[in-house]
Amino acid sequence: MGVSRQHIAELLAKAAMTIKEAPGIDPWDYGWCLPEYRQSEGAALSSTNGPVTMTPEGISAYEGAVEALLNQASARDRWDAKEFWGLVASLVVAAFEAKDPSAFIDRNISKLLKPSPALVVFPVANVGWDDTPRLLGNKCAIGNASAELSEVITRMGGRAASAGEILAKFINQQSHQPPPVCFATLVPGQRNMAFRQASRRFEMLVDTALLLDTDKENHRLHSSRGSWNRPGVRGLMLDRGAVEKGMQRKDAAVELYSHPLIYDEVGRTGSHHWYSAEPVPLHAVLSHAELCDAVLKSLFDSGSIYRRLAVAGKWFSEAFWSSNPDDATLALGVALDALIGAKNGLPGRAMKERFALLEDDPQERSNRAKRYEDLYAVRSRIAHGGVTSKVQEAGFIKGFQREVTWTAWRLIAMQVDFSISSDTDLESTLENLRWSTMSWPTGGKGKEVGAMLRRQAEDGKESTDLRPCGSQIRAPK
Repeated sequence: MGVSRQHIAELLAKAAMTIKEAPGIDPWDYGWCLPEYRQSEGAALSSTNGPVTMTPEGISAYEGAVEALLNQASARDRWDAKEFWGLVASLVVAAFEAKDPSAFIDRNISKLLKPSPALVVFPVANVGWDDTPRLLGNKCAIGNASAELSEVITRMGGRAASAGEILAKFINQQSHQPPPVCFATLVPGQRNMAFRQASRRFEMLVDTALLLDTDKENHRLHSSRGSWNRPGVRGLMLDRGAVEKGMQRKDAAVELYSHPLIYDEVGRTGSHHWYSAEPVPLHAVLSHAELCDAVLKSLFDSGSIYRRLAVAGKWFSEAFWSSNPDDATLALGVALDALIGAKNGLPGRAMKERFALLEDDPQERSNRAKRYEDLYAVRSRIAHGGVTSKVQEAGFIKGFQREVTWTAWRLIAMQVDFSISSDTDLESTLENLRWSTMSWPTGGKGKEVGAMLRRQAEDGKESTDLRPCGSQIRAPK
């Protein structure tokens, strides 16, 4: 049995009783996660009256309390373990300073073990939102920084409902022109873990939207242009459009452009290599209601199909933003494996069959199987150190992307038509299709999705993206 909550409270109270001044020592609260630091004579914590520390007996009690707390899943699943040590240490100091240490500790143990979901809001880079702010499900919101966005965020409820004043202050700090796009979400984690979970949720939102978008040409979503165009948390990821506008100086080129000197057999040359960025028009991509619904399910639905979409979206995005065609081919291969593979691995023949069986027209399955063979042969050659010119051919990467997107939509159709809720359901359905003991229903979701994909394929047939991932301008004299 685990340590009782009452015993944890007693250990923390015991530690608080041993707090003493530590004059002349710089406090490092986070460092209390390190045994060699907290048990040293130079360990100190912050307090309202200057640096303090604990006696060896207090440290021992504190260690027992933290270990007991982290043994409970409710705490372990919501806090970064290293950060948690410093947080509990600061709780011990605050209890020492409180009028009623025992009541203070008891009240805050509840917050440590069962905290309500955290609200995380951050501006994002390389994303366009030419629309009013939008609530996505009931746990996410996105839009340009504005009072209207604040109001939409409060409608998520929970901690967001009472955050109006905090949100207003945050929005006022986003003084950029034009205002940045901001993403908000409620997550179970706290502090550092909350930020990691929120960042990953935003990445999944964009990744899965890219995976499912069948109209990339009209949305001006051009692949193979490099990770510098990739959406992400602003500040950790540069928004190139904002940087260019903010650095209109002659010496800004050293930050915005690569300026190599090339001295070769032909002579000396110099140029500026620069990379333009077109923000992802996320508002337009998510305006497709069915796509938006599938994206949100990939974030919050634990069903087998939507878990596969989330994983495949990550690898599809890696391929989409890669400027190296070999890397893009490998990542697309992993995305395809995530969609139709199995946890215990499958031979190529079985994977080819699964890919073909997603086609609702039996007459087209042989063509699908051949297409899979062609893609897998290229992917396998690269994976094993080989070289192939196939990846350099115009349209190869884009064609591979279309096949992965096709597979994702066909799985969504299969989930609806065959009521798939688990990997076991998926395995049995594919097996029944293989032996013709089951077939795609006439007039079902599969037919609807098939018509949509064929229509989109016809619309984009003449378009071949040959745009370079970088552009050049002359070096100044």
